[in-house]
Parts: sequence; structure tokens; C-alpha cells
Amino acid sequence: MGAEGQMRSRLERAAEGYDSLIIAGDANVTYFTGCYCPGSALVYSSGSATLLVPALEYYKAAELAAGWMDVRPVLRRSTESVDLPGLVRATIPEAAAGLVRGRAAADLGALGRGLAEELAARIPGLADVARRVLDMRSIKGPEEVDAIGEALGITERAMERALSAAREGASDFELAAEFEAEARRRGAERFAFDTLVGVGPNSANPHAIPRGIRVSRGDYVVLDGGVVRRGYCSDMTRTLATGDDRLLRAVEAAVEAALDAIRPGVPAREVDAAARRELERWGLSGNFLHGLGHGVGVEVHEPPYLAPGEERALEPGMVVTVEPGAYVRGMGGARIEEMVLVTPGGGRLLNSLRRVLRG
Repeated sequence: MGAEGQMRSRLERAAEGYDSLIIAGDANVTYFTGCYCPGSALVYSSGSATLLVPALEYYKAAELAAGWMDVRPVLRRSTESVDLPGLVRATIPEAAAGLVRGRAAADLGALGRGLAEELAARIPGLADVARRVLDMRSIKGPEEVDAIGEALGITERAMERALSAAREGASDFELAAEFEAEARRRGAERFAFDTLVGVGPNSANPHAIPRGIRVSRGDYVVLDGGVVRRGYCSDMTRTLATGDDRLLRAVEAAVEAALDAIRPGVPAREVDAAARRELERWGLSGNFLHGLGHGVGVEVHEPPYLAPGEERALEPGMVVTVEPGAYVRGMGGARIEEMVLVTPGGGRLLNSLRRVLRG
């Protein structure tokens, strides 16, 4: 099935039981059209798709649409603000009223409360398909897994390059720059999130941003990065231990425990619990400060979430991260993050870069 056929199939599935479908949110629009055009919205009615885009995205959208969508630019008048995404979103109720036929549905969560209420007032009986859309996105097809694999391959090579530069005296700014430059050289379309680098005591912050800290002997160096390739994200973390590596070894053991727990039908919370039990054996249960992982696709964080209390069962086709960490305030931290495809037989590791790095 070609790209157009795949997108039409997705739209038909999302619209099943309805005559018209309204889609908003950059991730959703990307998923249903293959077009990353920030601030756009999609109306699908009676088999026809209309994409509303900010005018500055029009040429790109028209090229990517390849004739199967009607692409309409939304122009900004001189008296309007430059909030281009907001400009397009504000046109949705009016545009939908003219395009929608029969019974209609929308991803109301992506629209936001105010716009959803306005849309519902214009379209009586409007249904919410937010859960259906997220459920569709959580199960990846082969083409999606391939795109994620491409993004991950770029990320691994860039991470290898950056951490090889983590010599004594190198700054966290330099390591982030090495990672991002190599990722671009290898074909990253954009970054899935701001690159995180923690050096020394700053590595105890799970979301450590570069601060100009230089590597010293004995430090942990944590690098967390991801890119976008063919519209799909990657997300991985590696830690370099330049001295004692106990935290890193504990985290590696937790990764193994979590991977062993991944299989279809297992509640997401149980995979999280497996990693926590392992860290407890190392005396570090109180040093794991976040959930174990999350789904990855057109967004870097999407369902399912591997976290305490999360009852959703894993299903074949889900791509999730496994990222246990151990953080000691004032000293440092370690985290390893792998990407895993859930298959009928269990979890299939997508990463190839070795987990334990010492320098």
C-alpha cells in the first residue's frame, strides 16, 4: 500500500461509524496526512480530505499532499497576531461547518476545551474520537517501525560520537553540539526534544539541560537525545561512567528485569514494577524518580505509559521505551533508555549500541 492508500485507510478507520472527521494537533495531522505542517487541521468528509494550513506552510503541504488532499492556505490579515497555529485553529469551526456532512466526529482533546465547545455548538451531535485516535497511533505497522528504526539508527551513531568526545575538560554544551551536528549529518529532519546532557552532580537531574559544566574524572555523563525521521521519533539515553559505575550497573540490571517482563497482555504497571524491584535490590528504590517508559511514534511521548498504576495491557505493535534511572542528589545519576517493539513472543530490542559505557 502506498502512502496515499495508507493515509486514507487510517482516516477511514478513525471515521468508522461517522460521515465526517475533524483532526487537529500537529502529531495527529502528521499521522493522518504524512505532512508535518505546524498549526494545521484536517477535515475528512465523504471520502474527501481538506487540509487547512498556515499560508507559510502551503507550498510544502501542497507538495506532500500529491493531489489526494485539497490544501487550503489560511492568510493572516495585518491586524491579526502572528500566532499562526492559533489562526488556523480559529478557522476550524467555520470551515468544518461548511465541509462536514452527516454525523461528525473529532479528536476533541487535541482541539482544546474552548475550540471543542465552539465546534460542538456548530455541529449538533459531534462525537469525540480522541481515544480511538490514540489507540490507533499506539499500534505501529511495519512502515512505522521501519521509520522509528531509521530515527534510532541516526540517534545511536550521533550518541556514540558525542560520548566519545566526553573527555576530561569537555563541556556539556560541546557534547550536545556533537550529538546534534552528527545527527544532522546523518539525516535527522528535526529533534524530537531538546537534547539533555547531565555532567557530574547535574546528572542527578533526570531532565538535565547543558549548563557549561565540564567533565571531571569520576563523573557520570548522561546524554538523552532523539530525532525525527520520516515523521517518526526516536528516544534513547546512555550514561558514561568515568569512575565508580555502581549506579550504571544497577540501572542495567533494571533494564534487563523490565525487558524480561515485556509481553502481550501484561499490564504496563507490571513492567515498571519489575524494574523497581531490581533497583530495590540495589538499595536504590527511592532514587528512581520517574515512570519506566512510554510509547514513541509521531510524538516522542504517547500511550502506552509504563508507570505505576497504569493498567493498560501491552499489545503487539507497540513501541515503548524502557528507561530506568538512579539519581543521587549532590553526586550524580545514571540512566539507560532502550526502545522496544512488543511482538507476539515478547519484547524485541531495537537498539544496538552497548548499554554500559566507561571512560
